[in-house]
Amino acid sequence: MVLFWVLGCWVLGAGFLVLGSGFAPSCTACAFDVAVGVRRYEELDAWKLSRQLADEVAQVLKARKPSDDFDLFNQLRSATRSSCRNIAEGFGRFYPKEFAQFLRIARGSLLETGDHLRDARTAGWIDASREAELVRLRDRAVGATTRLIRYLDSKPRQGPTRPKGS
Repeated sequence: MVLFWVLGCWVLGAGFLVLGSGFAPSCTACAFDVAVGVRRYEELDAWKLSRQLADEVAQVLKARKPSDDFDLFNQLRSATRSSCRNIAEGFGRFYPKEFAQFLRIARGSLLETGDHLRDARTAGWIDASREAELVRLRDRAVGATTRLIRYLDSKPRQGPTRPKGS
């Protein structure tokens, strides 16, 4: 085992860690980028807000049968779930730029959700006030995701490293 000084703390491990993601493979201690300050994707505001939106949309869909409008039902469910999944998957990537790319996909899914919510109102699944409430939540998720993208884009390309002589 090798001991490394990283971001103000000692890390025991195999000689590599993933900065910015909170993930340190083969380490008995974990180091993470203090600017982000999270160890799991579930701690990210972007993920929390996306998950809240997905849960709210799931409540809307519970009152519907997929046969009411199969395409709208599946697209609305898929778009809201996609944002959470892409944030989670991106968090596990080695490079901040790679994580940012998954966040861009999540952001697109959140915007797509807004269009499906409009369709759901037109179809009579939700009223205008419920649509506005869900769109406000979607906008908060988009904002948190966009801020995280900007943060990650400002970081230098970092990834797994090995100590010299390994």
